[in-house]
Amino acid sequence: MPAALSSRRGREMGLTVKQVVERLREGALFTGTNDDRKVRAAIEELRRKGLHICGTPSDGYYIARTEEELLETCRFLYARAMTSLIQVAAMRRTALPDLRQPLRLV
Repeated sequence: MPAALSSRRGREMGLTVKQVVERLREGALFTGTNDDRKVRAAIEELRRKGLHICGTPSDGYYIARTEEELLETCRFLYARAMTSLIQVAAMRRTALPDLRQPLRLV
């Protein structure tokens, strides 16, 4: 998976999940169904290992070239997580603690 994105540094080089799947199919790494889901799961795992894989629906996936690109993706992921937590809190009729804190990147 990292090879499919290794030359894609910077926002302007982003690939959609469909384009990543196509590249992996060309290399015979993916041949089945649910390949979009497999790509997303692989990206999630690589991010947990610390790789700076950025991406938003409008930009596609790419390797961060700058600190700002990495921060933008972190803010996007944070907002998406907060949206889910707010829904959970509302469904459980409980208060959501204010988890907003400045992002610290190492």
